[in-house]
Amino acid sequence: MVQRNSSGAVVDLFDGAVNLGGEFTKGFDVNLAYRFETDMGVFVTRLDATYVDERARVIVDPVSSTSTIINDAGQAFDRDVVPRVRSTLSLDWNYEDLSVSYLARFIKGTDEVCNFGNNAAQNAQEQLPCSMPSAVVGGASFNHLGSSVYHDLSSTYQFNGNVGLTLGINNLFDQDPQTSYSTFANSFDPSMYEIPGRLVYGRVSLKF
Repeated sequence: MVQRNSSGAVVDLFDGAVNLGGEFTKGFDVNLAYRFETDMGVFVTRLDATYVDERARVIVDPVSSTSTIINDAGQAFDRDVVPRVRSTLSLDWNYEDLSVSYLARFIKGTDEVCNFGNNAAQNAQEQLPCSMPSAVVGGASFNHLGSSVYHDLSSTYQFNGNVGLTLGINNLFDQDPQTSYSTFANSFDPSMYEIPGRLVYGRVSLKF
C-alpha cells in the first residue's frame, strides 16, 4: 500500500475506498384481516402496521476502529423520515356489481434537528419556528412533526363484467403534510407525505 524509492522516500500511497460501518433495522409487522358476509354484501377489513424499534447507523472510526451506533427511529432528516409506526386500515364492501373501499393511512410523528445557523446569534433567531427550541442560545433545538392520517375513498361499478368505472378521492379531508425545516426545497418530505391538496380521480377499465 506504500511505495518508496531507493532512498526510502514515499512516492505513492494507495488510499482506496473501504466499506466501514453499516446500517440495520429491527421491528415487527402486523397483518390482520377479517371477512364476513351479510344480506347487504361482503365486507372485508384489513390492518397492516409496521413498528420500527431500531433503524440504526453504525459509524466506525477508521483510526481507532471503535464503533458508534446511532438509532434514527422516530427521527426526521432531509428526505429521510423514520416514523416508529406506520399503518393502513381498510374496509371494503362488495355488493353484486358495486364495490366501495375506504382506506386510512397513519404516520406517527417524528422529531427533527432544528439548528440552522453557523453561530449562536444566528441560531437564536432562526430556531424560533422550532416547536422545541433550546433554552440555551445556540443549544440543540428540535422540531416535532406531528402524526398524520390520510383518508381515501373509492367506488367501482362493473358493467356487464367487462367495463368498470371507478371514482375516488385521495386525502379526503385535505390533510396538509407536516412542515419540516430540515428537508430540501419543499418544506415537507414528498416520499413520506402527500403533496398538498385533495385528489379526485376517475378510471375506466376494459377487459377483452
